[in-house]
Amino acid sequence: MKRSLILFLPLLLTISCAKNEESGTSKDEEQKEKQFTQEVTDVSDKIGIIREALIPIANEWKAAEASNDKLKNTSLSINDDFVLIVENNADGAERFEVDIRKLDKENIRLVDEEEGFGFPGFSIGTIGYQNDIMHFKGEQMIKGENELVFLFKDRDAVGKVLPIFVQNINVANGALDKYIN
Repeated sequence: MKRSLILFLPLLLTISCAKNEESGTSKDEEQKEKQFTQEVTDVSDKIGIIREALIPIANEWKAAEASNDKLKNTSLSINDDFVLIVENNADGAERFEVDIRKLDKENIRLVDEEEGFGFPGFSIGTIGYQNDIMHFKGEQMIKGENELVFLFKDRDAVGKVLPIFVQNINVANGALDKYIN
């Protein structure tokens, strides 16, 4: 009996230690999850969700200004009618406006450094390649276009913001509504 108890005791200690390690790991994972999760209080506020998600994209785009002379005083915003407003003042006051719901997440392509004047980025077209993107110089509309191009400082920045941009389109189009309530 003593012999089996002696053999059984190390097994119990091993199991106990393993459970403690597992619970420590899951607490660490929970903490990491909390650090990287966005708190959304009103999931029906699609514009609010998109506005918040545009912040890291705008920040990465602004960071590229220091090294890219094709970018100056850039901004990225969305109004209450889902119109995405993209501003860049490198070549005068230039502005692009498009209803984000008219952008086609299936019509995205990466822009390499050769095409992007030494900078990587991505391009997103409109649904059906329609000229739904209004291009303004100052206050005058120049023409409608079917593609928006964003250039960033490096490929890591592109990798960070592209999924966020796609999710913004999903939110605007209601593709994620089925997950709410």
